[in-house]
Amino acid sequence: MASLIAALIFWASRPFPGRFILKGIPVLALALIVWNHKKSRQEITLFIALLFHCLGDVFLEIARVRLFLPAVGAFTLGHIFYILTFKVDVSSHHGLSATRKMLVSAVIIFAIIMGVVIVPHLKTPLVAPVVLYVIAISTMAIFAFLANYRTAWISLGAVSYLLSDSLIAINTFVHLFAGIAYIIWPMYYLGQFLIVVGVLMGEKPARSFNNLSMIQARLLQTVSRMNPSQNYHPSALKKSPKLF
Repeated sequence: MASLIAALIFWASRPFPGRFILKGIPVLALALIVWNHKKSRQEITLFIALLFHCLGDVFLEIARVRLFLPAVGAFTLGHIFYILTFKVDVSSHHGLSATRKMLVSAVIIFAIIMGVVIVPHLKTPLVAPVVLYVIAISTMAIFAFLANYRTAWISLGAVSYLLSDSLIAINTFVHLFAGIAYIIWPMYYLGQFLIVVGVLMGEKPARSFNNLSMIQARLLQTVSRMNPSQNYHPSALKKSPKLF
């Protein structure tokens, strides 16, 4: 609740001395929530990702131009730790729906288009850091889809974050749109919030048929130990219709 309240206050506030502290509170509060609920390495990598994003937020608010590259570096590291957070679940799935394959392809195409649109407007020293950042945030979104989570919390969070940063890039380097900050900040915070909610809810990949077969085989092995006289080998399923 403190995170959401701080995010709303920052969104509605005007620039004032020390505003960078207020900007850092929403994501920092999410990080502390994750730390208090940590159960595995996944929550730890998520906690580190949020800390880097909090640092990036503070850098941009202190001096958007002077600290732009340090902020980009912090956000890039944050996305790397997001990737590590999702990678645990990517390696545990054995199938991906056609819809998610299309979404992965869409992210790749979107990243290429953003690069083509933004890079011509960048000064030479900014090209490499910005391109690296585009790759990092796009990979983060791709991993969110590859993990094949049962619900859409994490995927929606990744997309919301990707879109918010795309608007920032266009607004900063291509064309300035008045009032767009009022859209960017809610999308950015919503993205972080949904990712945290998804991870803390214990979102895991939807089980594929291969996973179900493994579970079924283990169940049959357990039953066979309890009743050795009966043949419960998976190959005997068709011969033992009374089992199911």
